[in-house]
Amino acid sequence: MCEETANLPVLGYLETNLVDHCNLNCKSCGHFSNIADKSFYDVSAFEKDMQRLAELFSDIKKIRLMGGEPLLHPELVKLMGISRKCFPNSWIVIVTNGILLAEKDDLFWKSCLENNIAIEMTTYPIKLKLETIKRRAEKHSVVFSQDRSVEKFVAFMNIVGDSPIAQAIENCGGRRGCTNLYNGFIYRCPRTAYVSLYNKKFGTSIPSSGYDTHAKDASGPKIVDFIKQPVETCRFCSLVHKEIKWGPGKGKKEEWLACIKLG
Repeated sequence: MCEETANLPVLGYLETNLVDHCNLNCKSCGHFSNIADKSFYDVSAFEKDMQRLAELFSDIKKIRLMGGEPLLHPELVKLMGISRKCFPNSWIVIVTNGILLAEKDDLFWKSCLENNIAIEMTTYPIKLKLETIKRRAEKHSVVFSQDRSVEKFVAFMNIVGDSPIAQAIENCGGRRGCTNLYNGFIYRCPRTAYVSLYNKKFGTSIPSSGYDTHAKDASGPKIVDFIKQPVETCRFCSLVHKEIKWGPGKGKKEEWLACIKLG
């Protein structure tokens, strides 16, 4: 490792949406994927963004390739290769709902192995060919895990935007760190990154505060400091969250609101 790289900070965690939309329609989706238009991370843009992060950080400990549903991306294999090339030492995983896993071809599985990329499947109350998936992963020596079982989501928004920032941060499940890369910007959490999808759907104007990684004065230390700080979006997180039983959404504005207080 050259001295210049060694002096760069390490980013502990990063996740990014390879695809905004999804093949599930989860009510109160935290990434707003059930109301997103069909949108794929452009391969060239992804490569540019990942290369930029490699210039700013000596390493990223864990990278999660997410969505939406990342397996919907038609050039997923290329994105996997770019991720590994830019960050040869990172723990990289694809986070999927598993619906498409049983039908993925050998090229996908071989790419997972060659790029040392694991698969984390979030388990929803849906029928899957789980044994087929496990056999495919085992056949290709790909690390596969069922990350967590989801039976409920959380309505978390205060549409009025009057939550005290300090209290909102204290109540935030993401305060432990869930840094997001989205369109070349770094965000402190997925809500701040993807609330633009909510704004587009419902005509709201909730602020979405990100750090431009391609700015001339961008630096790793500045990004590390940025993701520790509250942003204006935090005022739109309710101090009290409402649990929602997992199920299909109807695409209504109120589905994300912890209380019906439309202002």
